[in-house]
Order: sequence, then C-alpha cells, then structure tokens
Amino acid sequence: MTATKARIAAAVRGVRISHAIVRRGLLAGLIEAEECYGRTSSELLSFSLFGRSAYLALDPRDIGLVLHDTVSFQRDELFLKAFRDLLGFNAVSVGSEEWQVVRQRTLRFLTGKNLDGYSRIMTGVLEQRMIPEWRRKSRDGQPVDVFHDLLEYSSRVVFAAFLNVPPEDVPPHLHGMLNEMFDHVRRRVFSFVNLPIWIPTAQNRRFRELRTAVYEFIESRIAHSRGTGSMLETLVDVHSTGGRVDRQRLLEEMLGNLIGGSETTIILMLWTLYYLAAAPELQDRLYAEIAAGGPEPARNPRSLLYRCIIEALRVRSPSYVAVREAVRPVQVRGVKIIAGSHVFASQFITHNDVRVWSDPQRFDPDRFLRRLPRTASDYTDFFPFGAGRNICTGQAYAFQEAVTAVSTLIRRFRFAPAAAFDPAVRAELTLRPARQVVMRIEERPASDTARLGPAMEVPPPVAVRR
Repeated sequence: MTATKARIAAAVRGVRISHAIVRRGLLAGLIEAEECYGRTSSELLSFSLFGRSAYLALDPRDIGLVLHDTVSFQRDELFLKAFRDLLGFNAVSVGSEEWQVVRQRTLRFLTGKNLDGYSRIMTGVLEQRMIPEWRRKSRDGQPVDVFHDLLEYSSRVVFAAFLNVPPEDVPPHLHGMLNEMFDHVRRRVFSFVNLPIWIPTAQNRRFRELRTAVYEFIESRIAHSRGTGSMLETLVDVHSTGGRVDRQRLLEEMLGNLIGGSETTIILMLWTLYYLAAAPELQDRLYAEIAAGGPEPARNPRSLLYRCIIEALRVRSPSYVAVREAVRPVQVRGVKIIAGSHVFASQFITHNDVRVWSDPQRFDPDRFLRRLPRTASDYTDFFPFGAGRNICTGQAYAFQEAVTAVSTLIRRFRFAPAAAFDPAVRAELTLRPARQVVMRIEERPASDTARLGPAMEVPPPVAVRR
C-alpha cells in the first residue's frame, strides 16, 4: 500500500471510529473499533476524536508504557471537565497543581487503621440491617433485588465511616439521593453534548436539589466531628483559614469522597455475587473455605475468596476505560504520538481479549493460580483500578468492603438466579448491569459446615457473554 493510500485508509478508519463513539457511546465505539481494526495488529489503533488525534492501546505493553509514563502523559481533561462542572473540587477533578496533596489526604482515610475501623462498620451494618431482612425474605420465599440492597448497605457504610455517624442515624433516603446524583454524573462524563448545570432543565434542577440536601446533612455533622479523627474533621481543618471554613470546598470534597467510596464497591460486590450465583459448586467451595477460617483473605492472594473478587474485577471491572493525554511528543513502541493526543486503554476490552487471556469469556477464579507474574510498568494486562501514579485511591477500600460483604453473605446464604441471567452492561461512567439483578436466596443451616467437609475439586468455569 502506498503512503497516500495508507493515509486515506487511516482517515476513513478515524471517521468511522469517531462516528461509532458518538453514535453508540464510548465503550461500544471502542469495542467496534477493536473488532473491526484491532484484531489484525497489536499496534496502537489510531483515529480522530473531534479533530484531535486519538489512539486505542490494545497491547498490554503499550498500556503499561502509557499508564506508567507520568512525564509524557497526564489525566485527560476532556472527560474531567464534566465531572468538575457537576461536583466541583474533589479528589478526581482537582487540578494537577493540587492533585498529589488531595490524593494523599484521601488515601490516608482509605488504608491502614482507618480501613480496619471501617471493616467493623461494614460488618455491623450487614448484621444489624441487611441480614435480618434477607433472612425474612428467605423464609418467605421472596427474591432479593441485590443491587438495590447493596446500594443501601454501601451508602450507609460510607456515610457512617467518613462522617463518623452511627449507622442507625443515617437517614434512609440519603442512599437513594447519592445514587440518583451519581446517575446524573455517570450519564454526563462520557457524553459529548451536555447542557451546563446552571441551565434550569428538569434534570439539572433535580440534581441541584439533591446536592443541596446531601450538603445539608454533611453540614449538620460538622459540629459532631470535633475530636473524632474522622475524614470530615480533617477536611474541616484543611479548608479552614483564620477560623473561617471554606464551606463550598469542604462540601464538594466530602461529597466527591462519599460518591467515590460507594459506587465502585457496589458494582464489585454485585458482579462477584452475580457470577457466584451462577456457579453453585463454586459457592460451596467458597463457603467451605470461609467456614474453615484461615488467613485474612484480603491479604492472601491464594485464597478462593480473593481470587473470586479478582476474577470479578477482570470480567466486569467497575471502570471500563482509562484515558490519558500526551503533554509532549512521544514514541510508544515506534508509534509517534503528538502532544494533545488522547490515548484510551479499556479494561473491558483488554480483560476479555483472547490474545491476552486464556478463555476470557469464562468466570474462572483458578486462572490466578496459573497466571505468571507480570512487570506492571511494561506489561499491563490487568488494571481494574487503572495503573501508575493515577491508580484509584479507593482500591483498598473497595476490595476490603467486597471481602467483608461477600464472605459474610456467603456464610449465611446460598444464592441462585431468580430468572435467566444476562450479564449485559450499561456503560456510562461505570459498568453497571443493564438490567435489574434479582436472586433467590436460601439461608444456610448450621449443619452445612460439617456436611461440606474439605474444599471441593475445581469445577468447570462459568460461561460469560461479552
């Protein structure tokens, strides 16, 4: 092919990919690009997005180089703007000059001793609220709306943990408000046509009403935060100067943390239970491990619980795309990228790529016993929370909440689909299920531990549709 024909072919491809993204949404457009053009080459797949050069990284080596190179690449402002317009100042949308400070402040409350304290809150909310209700439904033969119940659970935990509120004092309507607000955010961030939030459309007015209500609850807790060592107390101190509190910045950062601390964990817990419900033998193996006790699974990568959660992160990572912007001309394995270019890496595409993973369409936690170690800086085939310096600050919190919830619920209940399962996704800012997830639950009798005995043999993996 001559150089001219190659340029024409690249231009046509760029137009088609851009049109697919605008017409079908970001993830669907990237999948279409990979299926049409990426199966025959491992190089960066080039296209144009709103007149700017863009690339889709498919090879894990390219993904590693881009996500770990913080000199040549930075977070892409194209998608941060919508987040900033809606939620203001927070750990996600903060400018580059303050980003590291805010990140470290947030990280302090999502790791270490604080995380241990949150685990007790998580267990308490499960034992006092969710499990009694599920026991009643199990005895009455009622199915459960798993997403709805996990949403209430996770939201109650995050309000209690970050604001230092007794869980029973968190108003029951707040979790619905937080979810409705984030629905608005999710729809807008990867949308390319948005009306400014100040325009009084019905949706914009509703968003502002919800934001005001959550702000009022946060403000009502400020006086109670003194001496607690909570995230709220720290943010009050950080945003105070000369005895005066910058309430707007305080409220914006606190709201961003509340949303960030609930959305990812809900999705991770949901998909883990979703695939376990489709695999009764795997559930029994997991129950036997949990009932037998042993090392803390969050710190034991060889435990089955750890591997089930990791495998759920592979097949249905809550985040489905990482985007970087080139801040200077750079070469990635011989491909010249000009400054200002967008580079996309999709967890959903890479984690389900047959060239990267063996039989990726199967839910198989035992693949992580067979997987060879990787050097993350030059080979990134698994990046559910991103990678490099921009990796999600909430990954330890999300994993701990998933470990706590899944182990507690599997110990108490068996799960089964209430209807035919459909793992279709709704790809907006995060990867929620496209439809309601309803399951039948059966309370486990106390005799189960003795009956199960040692862990069972590895069952066939569960089929997953992309």
